[in-house]
Amino acid sequence: MNSLVNAIKSFSGLTDDDLGLSPKSVTLEHAEIQEIITRLPLILLADMLVGIFLLSALSILLQTWQIALWFTLLSLGCSVRAVVAYNLIRQPDNFLSPVRQKSFVLIGSAIGGFIWASIWFFLPAQTGYVEYGLVVLWQCGVLAGAAASISISTAVFFAFVVSPVFVSVTKLLLEFDSISAILMGAFISYVLFVIPLGLHTGAELRKGIRLRIRNELLESSLEAEHDKLREQESELIQQRIREQQLIDEKIHVGHKLQAAADERILLLESIEEGVFGVNSIGKVTFANPSALRMLNYNEDDIIGVRAVRLIRRRGGNADEFLQTTKAITTCYESGDCSIGKQGEFVSSDGKVLPVRFSCRPIRNKSQKIIGSVVSFSDISKQLEMESVLIQSQRIEAIGRITGGVSHDFNNLLTIIIGNLQFMRRQTDLSPRMTELIKRTLDAARSGADLVTRLLGFSTERRLDLETHDINILLLDIKSFLERILGENVNLKLELAEEDCLAITDKTEFQNAILNLCVNANDAMPRGGTLRIRAARTRLSDKDFVKLTVQDNGVGMPAEVKDQVFEPYFTTKGKEKGFGLGLSTVYGFVKQSGGNISVASEPGKGTAFNIFLPLSSESARPRATPRVVSDEGQFSGTILVVEDDDTVRNVAVQMLTDAGFDLVTASDGKSGLEEFRKHPEIDLVFTDIVMPGGMTGIEMAQRILQKSPNTPILFTTGYTEQSMAESIPKRSNVVCVPKPYDTDEIPNLAHSLIDKVAS
Repeated sequence: MNSLVNAIKSFSGLTDDDLGLSPKSVTLEHAEIQEIITRLPLILLADMLVGIFLLSALSILLQTWQIALWFTLLSLGCSVRAVVAYNLIRQPDNFLSPVRQKSFVLIGSAIGGFIWASIWFFLPAQTGYVEYGLVVLWQCGVLAGAAASISISTAVFFAFVVSPVFVSVTKLLLEFDSISAILMGAFISYVLFVIPLGLHTGAELRKGIRLRIRNELLESSLEAEHDKLREQESELIQQRIREQQLIDEKIHVGHKLQAAADERILLLESIEEGVFGVNSIGKVTFANPSALRMLNYNEDDIIGVRAVRLIRRRGGNADEFLQTTKAITTCYESGDCSIGKQGEFVSSDGKVLPVRFSCRPIRNKSQKIIGSVVSFSDISKQLEMESVLIQSQRIEAIGRITGGVSHDFNNLLTIIIGNLQFMRRQTDLSPRMTELIKRTLDAARSGADLVTRLLGFSTERRLDLETHDINILLLDIKSFLERILGENVNLKLELAEEDCLAITDKTEFQNAILNLCVNANDAMPRGGTLRIRAARTRLSDKDFVKLTVQDNGVGMPAEVKDQVFEPYFTTKGKEKGFGLGLSTVYGFVKQSGGNISVASEPGKGTAFNIFLPLSSESARPRATPRVVSDEGQFSGTILVVEDDDTVRNVAVQMLTDAGFDLVTASDGKSGLEEFRKHPEIDLVFTDIVMPGGMTGIEMAQRILQKSPNTPILFTTGYTEQSMAESIPKRSNVVCVPKPYDTDEIPNLAHSLIDKVAS
C-alpha cells in the first residue's frame, strides 16, 4: 500500500496534505473515505453497466470469447467490493476500523483501475482500430466517471487513474502508427483535461466536507456550551435552595434539637438490646426498658446502684468476673472501649443472665470522660443452641466412629460364629462342650444384635417396614432392658394372648421401646415398677397393635405433657440429654403409619401408648439352622472375594464343607480377574468394602455386564443406607449382613444357583 501511495505522489507531484495523509487531515480524510463508501454501490453499478455495454459491443465486433473472461474479472471485483461496501454502510464502525476502511477504498480503487486497464490484455491479435477506438473511448468515459465520483480523495482518484492511463498509453505506443498515434494523442489530451478537472472537483467536494465537519463541530461546541450553561443554572438553583434550607434550619434549630433528643429517648426505649449508663464514679445513671426487663429491676431501684453489682460474682467463673469488671470500669475511668465481650449479669432475683456486652466512653465538649454506656444482649438461647449443635456434632461423630468400628467388629463376630459352628458340627464333642459352644454362639449373636442396636442410635437409616410379631420383639429385647434399667426397677412384660402382628421396623421399634424405658427410669429415681403391655385394639374401624409403656414415677404437669414430643424440649439437666429421644419416637411411629399418645399426672406416673398398624400377613418365620453334613450335598463353583484373610478362611471352610468348589480372591480387581479366568464359576460370594480401589459392588457391576445371570451374594459389616441403595436391584443379587450364619449361607447360595439354572 505504501509503494502505491508513493507512486501516486511521484507521478502527480502532490504532497501528503494534498493526498489527505497529514495528521491534521485525519478527520477530513475519514469523512472523504466515508463519502466514497456511500457512493461506492452506485459507482460499482455504473461499472457493471458500462462493462456490459463494452462486452456486448466488442463481442459483436470481434466475435471472440476472451472479452467474457475480462467481464468475469470485472464482475468478481465489483461483487467483492459491493459486499464489503454494503457491510460498511450498515455498520461502519463495527465491520472495519477507519484505517482498514481507507485501505479497502484505496486498494479497491487500484484494483478497479487495473481491471479496466486489463481489457487491453484480453483483446485478440486481429483487433482493428475501430475496436481500439471503442476501448479508448470507454477508458475516457471511465476516467470522467472517476473524476466526478471518487476525486473526493486525491489518493483514491490517482489509485484508480494510474493503471488505465499507463496501460492504455503503453499499448498504443507498442502498436504505434498513424491511427494509434492519433488515438494516443487524443487520449493523453483527454487525460490532461480530466485529471485537473478531477482535482478541481475533488477540491470543491472537500470544501463541502470541511464545511460540514466545521458545522458539526460548531453545533457540538454550541450544544456543549448550552449544556454547561444549563448545569450552571441548575447548580445556581440548587445553591439557592440550599441557602433557603439553611435559613429554615437555623430558624427551627431549637425544635430539631428537641426532636432529636426525643428520638434518642424513643430509640433507647424501643430497641431490644439492653442499655444503661454509668457515671464517672461507676454508678448507674439510666437504663432503658429492655435492660430493666432483662435484669428484673424497676428504674428507681437501679439508678444509683454501682454497675459492678450487676455482674455475677458468686458461683461463676472467677476469670470471667474479673474480665467483665475490668472492661466496664476501665471504660468510664480511662475511656477504653470494649466490643463484643461475653460475661454474666445477675438480675434482682438472683437469676444469672449470660450476655454479650459492649462499653463505650461518654465525653463532654472538652473531651473529658464523664462516664460510659453499656449495651448488652441476652445470649442464653444462643448458648443453648450452640450446646445442642456441639452435642449433635458429637453424636454424628460417634455415629461415624460406630459405623467404622462395626465393620471390623462384625468381621470378628463372623469369625467367632463361623468357627463355633464348625466346632459344633464335630461328632465327638461331649455334651458339656456342646453346651459351652451353644452359650458362646448365643453370646456372639447377642453381640451382633447389640451392634445393630447401637448403629440404629447413631446413624440415620430408612425404615425397613416388615411384618413382625410384637410379642417376639419384646421378648428379644427384655434381657437388654433389664440390664439398662438396673435392679431398682421391676420390669413386667405383659404379652398379648393373641397374635400381635404389626408393620414396623424391628430395630427402630426396639430403639423406641428403649427410649421410653430410659425416660421411665429417670422418672423413678428411687426405683419402681415399669409395665410393658401388648394388645390388639380397634380405632376408627381400623385394627392396631397397642403397646403401653407405663411407670409409677413422678408424672408430668399438663404444660410439660403438651410439649413432650417437641424436639429439644426437656425437663432434664443438660448433662442428661437434649430432648431428642421422644421426638425420635414420635417420628418413627408416624413414619410407620401409627400414632402415639401420653397420659400423665403429677405423682401418678406416666403411660405412653403406641399404636402400630395391624398386619394381615404372616410374620416372617425364624430361620431354622440347617447343618451341613461333612460329606456335603451341594455342587457348583463359587468365587469368594474377601480382603480379610481370617474371614475368607471361614467362608472357604463353610462352602467347602457344603460341597462347593471354590476360587478365592483378596480384592475386587483380583476377583474380576479370577472370574474372567474361570468361566465355570456359578456364583460370586463377595464382601462390599475392600481395598485396592474397587469395591465389591463395582466388581459385581462389571461381572453382570459380561454375564447378567450370574448370581451375586453380597456380605458386609457396614449398614450405611447409601451403600445398600447402590447394590444392583436384580433377582439374582442378594445381600446378607455380617456376621452371617455358616449353616444358612450354603443353602442360600444353592438356592440362588438353582434359581438361575432353572
